[in-house]
Amino acid sequence: MRRTGFALFPHIGESVQALRHLEFTFDGSRDAVSLYRSGVPIKVPAPERYALHKLIVAPLRSGTFREKRRKDLDQASWLLSVLSERRAYELWSAWDDLCRRGRTWRERVDALLEERPDARASLDLVEDEFGPPAS
Repeated sequence: MRRTGFALFPHIGESVQALRHLEFTFDGSRDAVSLYRSGVPIKVPAPERYALHKLIVAPLRSGTFREKRRKDLDQASWLLSVLSERRAYELWSAWDDLCRRGRTWRERVDALLEERPDARASLDLVEDEFGPPAS
């Protein structure tokens, strides 16, 4: 039986509530184990995609979720900083993928990066090393 507002998400093989841009986050997801009893197999997003997803969804937060927006930006900025040093190519590859998804995606994230120069600096580092992402 299908629940309203839910859809089968092929990356994890489960029905999930529709959240915007979730497919970007789970491209390249990894198998992991949740520490509960003997362990529960789960899928987790790649950290570079998770960080960029935070930048994608942060501007969509409004009303009572406005405070979550600041938390999303803080988490993304910190994670981008670490990834630009330790997993630069993976971060650049995810950033390139995001930019290839269309002008709206890129414009939304670029507007947010104006608010967070530290996050912009992390992405600039990987662009300096690997080149600019697709336009």
